[in-house]
Amino acid sequence: MQAPLDERYLASAMTSSDRPINDSDLTVQTAPLPPSGSESTSDELGRVDEDATVDVRGGTDRTHRSYATDSTPSPSGGRNQTDLSFDQQGLLDGRYRLIRQIGEGGMGTVYLVDDLLLRQRCALKTLLPGASGEPEELERFRREAALTHTVHHPNIARTYDIGEDKGVHYLSMEWLEGQSLMARLVGGDLLCAAEVRALLGPLCDGLQAAHDSGVVHRDLKAANIMLVHDGRGSVLVDFGIAARTTKPTALADSNQSSASMAGLSGPGVWEVTSAGRGTPAYMAPEQWGQESGDLRTDIYSLGVIFYVALTGQAPFAAETLDELAQHHWHSEPPDVRRIAKGVDGYLADLIRACMAKNPDDRPQSMAEVKARLFAAER
Repeated sequence: MQAPLDERYLASAMTSSDRPINDSDLTVQTAPLPPSGSESTSDELGRVDEDATVDVRGGTDRTHRSYATDSTPSPSGGRNQTDLSFDQQGLLDGRYRLIRQIGEGGMGTVYLVDDLLLRQRCALKTLLPGASGEPEELERFRREAALTHTVHHPNIARTYDIGEDKGVHYLSMEWLEGQSLMARLVGGDLLCAAEVRALLGPLCDGLQAAHDSGVVHRDLKAANIMLVHDGRGSVLVDFGIAARTTKPTALADSNQSSASMAGLSGPGVWEVTSAGRGTPAYMAPEQWGQESGDLRTDIYSLGVIFYVALTGQAPFAAETLDELAQHHWHSEPPDVRRIAKGVDGYLADLIRACMAKNPDDRPQSMAEVKARLFAAER
């Protein structure tokens, strides 16, 4: 059972088969989009906004919005109440000059700014005042900066700086001109097999670099992939729930030093577990099972992305969170060739391999994924 993408609804993978959904393909029934400026909400079913990432550990459903944005101006336009992070001269921390708001999430806002120190244009994420007072959100914000700063690759969005000014916590990062993969898909413009290779193939290199640096993204989805026009194809963003991998025997010793290096505190900051965190339509079985995960968790999610990009549908739909988990644990995804035209056997087989239930049955690295992705061209 699958669910089509539709921009009129909130993302949900747990809808009946005749209800359209969009990107995040979350865990609940669809609902109208909330009014502009309203806070993200969550009911007993976990209803959340379209770019939310969820945490289902211990039966909870905490939500976080993605900060991936397109290069088009925010519908609100101009200066509004969220721009109060900037002074009357339109400056933050005496360094970042406001150009316009380009995105807004449940926990913060993204702006296009001129960095007067580095003399370049960049994207600036800020946490809303209420979120800044929540230790988990502030830690997530700092973690993203710490982890992305260790990964240097053209297909990973660069992080420049992190700071705080008069209670406003901010993160500056590379400004990407283009649109998210999700924005393209909800517009009805699906990828063909050749475009999957050309646009998403470079992500394998970026993710390989992240994995080589010991970083697992854990929230790969269409909303976190920017399609750019500068020759790179695509760039991965939003490492907000990424984790640093550690060998089990060295986990206890490394947690403290890694956390200290990143300016974070608390036990298990870099614990290599994917348990209960992610965007459910893309989550690997080990994430649902609250087990330790590794780089192969990202490989599963990338397989789902390939599927969604080609078909415009999530591979599984369900009425409850438990039912969706059962699909990821036990159900085989439909053959993509039955839905999308022109998909070759190499790509169809790769999607199934990436979405294998047992990590040992998946490709064992992003380099292997890329090799198999382009096997048909050799």
